[in-house]
Amino acid sequence: MAPSPPELDYGEPAEIFANRRGIRLPLFFMRFDSVAMAIQFATEALPEGLINVVLETEHQRLNESLIKAGYEAPGYPLPRPPRSHTRLKEKMP
Repeated sequence: MAPSPPELDYGEPAEIFANRRGIRLPLFFMRFDSVAMAIQFATEALPEGLINVVLETEHQRLNESLIKAGYEAPGYPLPRPPRSHTRLKEKMP
């Protein structure tokens, strides 16, 4: 069962952290002006081979399942491409 979409302020600044398999320290870090932009990047454009993707705001920490739930939530404010263009689809049911 997919997680419920989290309560998000899509306009709040956010950061994305990720690493490669076998590497414990964050290998990838990027800061975004909004949660919506961070979710869009994590879902549509994050480089392949990164795992343990986490989106952080001042008040929340979202794993890949919650990032995907936020992307698919009715309140997500940005346009979405066809489903075949999303990166996180393979990992989530």
